[in-house]
Amino acid sequence: MGELLAKAGDLEGALRLWARTYGDDSPTTKRLAELFAGDGDLAGAVRVWQFSDVVWQNPAGLQAEYLDTLDALDRLECEDDPEDWAFMEAEELAELLAQRGDEAALTELRARADAGDTAAAKRLARPSG
Repeated sequence: MGELLAKAGDLEGALRLWARTYGDDSPTTKRLAELFAGDGDLAGAVRVWQFSDVVWQNPAGLQAEYLDTLDALDRLECEDDPEDWAFMEAEELAELLAQRGDEAALTELRARADAGDTAAAKRLARPSG
């Protein structure tokens, strides 16, 4: 339903529906979408939910309909492990919070950079803002 609302242009309605339906199961997605929406970027907030595992893997969703149109090889390329989504979302949230000066997020980026994460190291090297 959220996908249909977003497709019809009711981004706020889609965001409310997803947050209410999936927010407890996907708190990182919810927080990330709230940050985008708080900045006035409703399209970015919708993108966060559309990318989330709970929406992507919804068997009644538009993504499932799309996947059904693909041959086996193309479908395999589109299917990821839910842990991959969670990791990517956590990275995106940490970076967004670090840009805002959140000390816990900066600490997380430093730890990832110290562990050899070059993307985290590059982010720390860039000025904030």
